[in-house]
Amino acid sequence: MLLFGWTGVRSLFALTTDPTTFGTRVDVFAVISSACLTGSPVGSAVATATAGDYRGGQVFAMLCVFAAAGVAKTGLVLGQRIS
Repeated sequence: MLLFGWTGVRSLFALTTDPTTFGTRVDVFAVISSACLTGSPVGSAVATATAGDYRGGQVFAMLCVFAAAGVAKTGLVLGQRIS
């Protein structure tokens, strides 16, 4: 498992020749990979807990969108204060 993760990180270096954009690519990779790893199990647990009703999944997705918007807004506010 560790070897698989290391090869994934090494492949990020091959995506760009500009070292200033490397951090952005790593952040995007981290966000997408965590969403892929947690989305299916959480969605399955919500569907099982609500006896197959998809409203629970819709509420979970809505909460994730609101949480992401809050994080983005906080980042914008902090970015303006720092500058």
